[in-house]
Amino acid sequence: MVRILTALNGSFNTQIAPFERYRLNRKRMKDSPLPLIKSSLAATFSREAANFMSKNEVMSGYIWTISND
Repeated sequence: MVRILTALNGSFNTQIAPFERYRLNRKRMKDSPLPLIKSSLAATFSREAANFMSKNEVMSGYIWTISND
């Protein structure tokens, strides 16, 4: 895994598609600054990327929004 992430030069890539809203089945929908998406991304990314996300002000706001739902 380290060799793969090294070859990607610290980036991580995933396929992202819009979320199909009909799948919510009348569940409560809230306004959110984050759009719903679906992705095949697993929790595999470099420490450098994790450190960036945890220290970035914009990302911290998104994390706060998700945590306080």
